[in-house]
Amino acid sequence: GEKNYTSLEPEDFQKMIRETSKSMIIDVRSRNEFDDEKIPHAMNIDIMNPNFNKKLSKFDKEKTYFMYCQKGGRSARACKRLAKLGFEKVYNLKGGINNYTGRTV
Repeated sequence: GEKNYTSLEPEDFQKMIRETSKSMIIDVRSRNEFDDEKIPHAMNIDIMNPNFNKKLSKFDKEKTYFMYCQKGGRSARACKRLAKLGFEKVYNLKGGINNYTGRTV
């Protein structure tokens, strides 16, 4: 299985975040992009950071991860990496934050 994550439309992404108790929202963009606009409660881990995989590998595999970036490309790559590390509950925001209809801060 190459692709072990699910890409969700913005409405479904929002709904799943609301309905999932043990989850983390991860913004994989740069710090500047993150400071500009983000989904509430998101954590910023830049995919361009050389320690990206190392940081993620320390996370709890039982949790659900919601990944996003600006347009959906970087977060799709991040989801692939998580899947390779053995994470099973990984969701990508289709179209990124540009496409997101929920509240941002």
